[in-house]
Amino acid sequence: MIARNVKIPQVIIKICLVCLVFSAAVTHTLALPRENHPIRESVDWRTLNAYQHTLTESMFRERLKIFSPDDSIYQLMTFHEDHSMSLYETPTKEVFLWRLYFLPPDTRAENVPQKPKISADRMAAYFGASWEKPLRGLTIGIDPGHIGGEWANIEERYFKYGSHPPVQEGDLTWITAQHLAVKLEAAGAKTVFTRTEGEPATSFRPEDFNVQAMEWAAEGTRYFTSRYYSFRYRWYREFLFYRVAEVVARAHRLHREQPDFTLCIHYNAAPWSGRRPRLFNVKKLVAFVHGSYLKEELESPTQKYELFQKLFAHVSPVEIEIADAVTREMQAVMKMKPENYGDWSAAHRVNDNPYIWSRNVIANRLFPGPVIFAEGAYMNDYDTFYRIQAGDYEGLKKIRGKEYPSLFREFADAMAGGLIKHYRKKRQLHPPHESP
Repeated sequence: MIARNVKIPQVIIKICLVCLVFSAAVTHTLALPRENHPIRESVDWRTLNAYQHTLTESMFRERLKIFSPDDSIYQLMTFHEDHSMSLYETPTKEVFLWRLYFLPPDTRAENVPQKPKISADRMAAYFGASWEKPLRGLTIGIDPGHIGGEWANIEERYFKYGSHPPVQEGDLTWITAQHLAVKLEAAGAKTVFTRTEGEPATSFRPEDFNVQAMEWAAEGTRYFTSRYYSFRYRWYREFLFYRVAEVVARAHRLHREQPDFTLCIHYNAAPWSGRRPRLFNVKKLVAFVHGSYLKEELESPTQKYELFQKLFAHVSPVEIEIADAVTREMQAVMKMKPENYGDWSAAHRVNDNPYIWSRNVIANRLFPGPVIFAEGAYMNDYDTFYRIQAGDYEGLKKIRGKEYPSLFREFADAMAGGLIKHYRKKRQLHPPHESP
């Protein structure tokens, strides 16, 4: 859920944005911190030397477009006549980080090094796909966004409207993820979850970050009251738990399983003023693929490192084609309008599908391989809210004068349906009664 359940003062919003940028800068992608130490502030650029002489300069520049649409990354680079590029920490180019050597510009496409070959067992599974099992051979990661349960309030993924039971995003994503897994497995896929019901993936808890939170809260607080310092301390402590340690732990689970791609499931909410939540008539959908690093994010060595890990993994084409398949089906089934971020520098359109935007989301960055981050169904939309209150059920139920299926099953069915249609077409599969 991107929107908050209250309207936060501007000064706190600015602090939160700084924290978001910093939290993203203290974790790695493939060189993740140890699970027993989720905060790490350095990278070893030598680990990227495996990618020397694997791309031409033109291929490299083409891949960079989605990660730095405003070309700010080029302020940190110097290109040399020997077909290489030097990367620096800041635009002043005083601190050298790494040098990348390109293939000669006249290298033919067939001579460009390819990804490691798929194992014989995996290849057999791919070829075993059928109309009924179009996802056979695929391992799909499922990330039920947030935690829910007793942690929902700490995560700021909780609201209560009137006398109705509270809405907790982590609980909704878990139910949806369960239904999605059933659909994907029935279509032949293996699924991997990043967490279990209502429980954090990390063994850390907020109190494990007392020292770090005190240090961060004390920075620049000479003009703040002791009450405001206490707020900052508590906020940082909880943030390090649910946003940093939790995402790192989930990333470790996925790195052990190496899924072909991961689907991150989220619900959204429209912002409101004041303390009391409001309901609106608003239904919107967005899917984020990885990219759109802000200029200030690129000043962090870890952010740059993570960018290059994703660039060399060449995740963008897969992310975009899957996001396209999923959002088109979700729109057709759930009738949601696309989000429109306009001139927001943190998000950019990637093709003619108005539902897909590139954005630098921590999960997309830390999880291995292609990652598709779906934000759908505004929880404080009138229809959606009452469908949530109706719970999970089979068949149809009349809600506000109209019959609806379970919201969670509809969400999961639409995501799975988009993937199934996509892979049937991609793998050129045909119903049993039809010949190719």
